[in-house]
This record gives sequence, structure tokens and C-alpha cells, in this order.
Amino acid sequence: MKRLIVFVCALSVLAGACLAEVIMFPQPWREGGANLREMIADPEGWQESRKGVDTIGYWPWLMERDQDAESQKRFFRCLKDWNKKLQFEVPIIKSFGWKEGKPPLDADEAFAFYMAQDRMFKKNGLVKVDSFCFDEPVYAARVVIPADIAGGQPPVPGFRMSDDPRVYIDYACRETAKFMKLMKKEYPEARYMDIEPYPALSLEELKYSVDILNRECKRLRIKGPDALRIDVDWGSMEAGVLSGSWAELGELAGYVRSRGMDFSLIYWAANQPSGDISMHWRNGVLHMLDCTEKAGLKPDEYVLESWIQMPNAFGPETDQTAYAGCLRDWLKLIKK
Repeated sequence: MKRLIVFVCALSVLAGACLAEVIMFPQPWREGGANLREMIADPEGWQESRKGVDTIGYWPWLMERDQDAESQKRFFRCLKDWNKKLQFEVPIIKSFGWKEGKPPLDADEAFAFYMAQDRMFKKNGLVKVDSFCFDEPVYAARVVIPADIAGGQPPVPGFRMSDDPRVYIDYACRETAKFMKLMKKEYPEARYMDIEPYPALSLEELKYSVDILNRECKRLRIKGPDALRIDVDWGSMEAGVLSGSWAELGELAGYVRSRGMDFSLIYWAANQPSGDISMHWRNGVLHMLDCTEKAGLKPDEYVLESWIQMPNAFGPETDQTAYAGCLRDWLKLIKK
């Protein structure tokens, strides 16, 4: 009987590893979204690596800004042809001037902002958004907005300064839960998840935000978030600029899962200076994967995403300096 139990447990572990979601976001900044256009223009250039991807993500406001109607139509057609899910990363809480002079965002403004894009995308062939992730609302309220106000920016409506950082986190979670409730009326079947940085936010702040966001969702009588996604600045962590550890992230993963949520992790070259076109991006991503593997950190979602200014081409996957080349090598190591 003991042998049978061990065998079943082993199968469960293997199944869990196989069921981990793989998500990729093509880097957005080069030549006004050129990498997304390259991705859909040359599907054969990343055919092998695409097989290992479950979901393709992008930022709707950047898609609206940088991709014309024809490019949007081709992207949505490709998702269907490739049988890939779609994820959008959306802003919820932003300070003044976050986007080309736009006013600050709260839940209502963010919902209206996204739905205007959604209507345009549907005209261009969007059928379904499978999941939404949120662009660091807790960090915006905890760090960015107070710093802007201290620097002379006008106060964001509904936001009050405090000596207690939990006041800022409470505000972020109230607005995020409100945004989720509005969005669930439009996309009731979609998954919803928060993204936050570590160790820019401490372990205790992240734990607290998980609990408060779930509390606020319960208060609004909606299902809580499906996952917490962490953007790890491991470059600053290794350099000793910010205090944190992979062991703490493992503790956070357990805490998140104990709340019925998935633990999602962004893989990127946190030590890469902007503008580096060498192998630095690929090597940084694989270094992060090596660190998480050695720490026994197995996320429920593996996310390859670059928000930094990098001129690397999207493909082909035979070029290790290209995004698709890094994706292929990263996927091979994950499968091992």
C-alpha cells in the first residue's frame, strides 16, 4: 500500500509539472511594436517554440497605439489558427502623466479605458480574452502615487496620504476588486490575476495584499483573483540593492496557494541594461530559471516577458539573441 501511495504521489507531481501554463509576451517597444508584427508575419520562424506556448499576451493600450487595424486582424486570426489563448495586461491604478498626458486611473476610469479598446478589437476580429492580468496596482498605490504627490503632483482623487502603508494597499485592493467586478460582467469566464514586483514590495506587503484583495472580492460577492504573478528584480536582489531571496519567494508561493490561487512568475533579464543586443537577454533569462530551479521554485505559470527597452528582433528561433531563440532554449530547460 505504501508503494502505491508513493507511486500515485509521484504521478501527481509529474502531472502538476506538465500542467504548468506557459505564457509569452512579445517585447513591445522596438520600432512601435515591430516584434508583434514579426511574430505574426513569420510563423515558420518560431514553429518549434510555439508548440510549447499555451497563451500569448499583450498590452491592449499598446496594441491600440502601435498596431493598425490590419495588424490587429492578423493577430487575432493567428491566435485562432495556432490554437493559443489570449491574455491582456491592463492598468488599473495610475498616477498623473502615466501615459502621454492621460489623467490618473482608478477602477472606473480603467474599465472605461479598456472597454473602448475592447470595442475596437472586436470590430477587428477579437472573439475572446481568456485572461486578464493587472499592471502592479498595489505597487502604484504603495510607492508610485505617494512619491508623485510628494514631488508636487496633485493628489489622485479618492487617494489619501498616510504614514501607514496598509492604507495604500487597502486602496489598491478596493479599486482592483471593483475593476474585477466590472470586468466579470463583460468576461465572466476569464481568469483574473494581479502582478506585483518583488522585492520592491516586501514579502509581508505581498501577503497582506493577497488577503485584502480576497477580502474585498468577497465583500463585492465575486470570485477572488485566480493567481498572483510576481515580477522579480533578481538583478537588484543579487547586487544587494534590494533585500530579498528565492527562499522568500518560495514562502510566498506557498502562501498564495494556501489561498486557493496559482503562483505565477515572470522570467526576464533583470540585470540587462537597456539597449544591449548581445546574448545578455537570453543568458539573464536562463540564469533566472537556474536560480528558481535550484531553489525548488516551480510556478504554476511560467511567463516570458520583457518590459525593458531591448532592440532584439523577435525571431527566428535559430538566432539565440532573438526573443524566439531565447523562448526555445528556455522551454527546453523547463521541460527537463
